[in-house]
Amino acid sequence: MKQVPAIIAALIITGMVGLGVFAIGANAFLNTDTVAIQNSPADASIANVSANGSASDAAAQAQIKQLQDAITQYQAREKQYQDREKQYQTELKDAAQKVSDANSLAQQYQDQVQQYQNIFVQLQQMGVIRVGSDGRISVPRGRESDEP
Repeated sequence: MKQVPAIIAALIITGMVGLGVFAIGANAFLNTDTVAIQNSPADASIANVSANGSASDAAAQAQIKQLQDAITQYQAREKQYQDREKQYQTELKDAAQKVSDANSLAQQYQDQVQQYQNIFVQLQQMGVIRVGSDGRISVPRGRESDEP
């Protein structure tokens, strides 16, 4: 029950603030004692700028020229970076091709070594060569089945 008086008090206060804002707005709208636009402080600063325009125009033109020169330098530098990146990409591609070629060649050599190992094992199995415990390879002079 204490909420009802609080709500009524809030409504009354809100209404009073609203009436105050409305009264101030209506007064500002209906006030005939206003400063003319041509006499406003903003116009005075524009007039000062027009009087000093030639000096500030020269300074502005100099600054514009300076900024354009800086942009030209940055564009030239960016082109150098792009050219350098293109060169690095080409070098990287060439290096990748060389690595690929080297891997292919290494695979060929590995296949040849595997073939040699297979031949070596077959020669051992056939008795054409013998490998000693010390790692020496010997070729027997003659086999009994080979002799006439």
